[in-house]
Amino acid sequence: MFPRLERYKKMSSNGCLIGALSVLVIITVTPLHAYLDPGAGSFLLQIFLGGLAGLALLLKSYWRKITAFFCAKNNRIDAKDGSEGESSRS
Repeated sequence: MFPRLERYKKMSSNGCLIGALSVLVIITVTPLHAYLDPGAGSFLLQIFLGGLAGLALLLKSYWRKITAFFCAKNNRIDAKDGSEGESSRS
């Protein structure tokens, strides 16, 4: 009757299964005795800085859309007095 509802029920049962398996894996993990050399810390720092640079480029490319979304509320014309929002106030 409701195909979308059936799809969400299946996704919910899959989510429970994945959650149960994740908990099982976390509980049964044995400690590893691995050596992390200084290059590993450098590599993690490089991943972090690369992610920040990617986020900055993403924000730069969508900046006009983001600001237009938040500024659109201020630039609407008020129905009562016919003036624009905050942009026409001095």
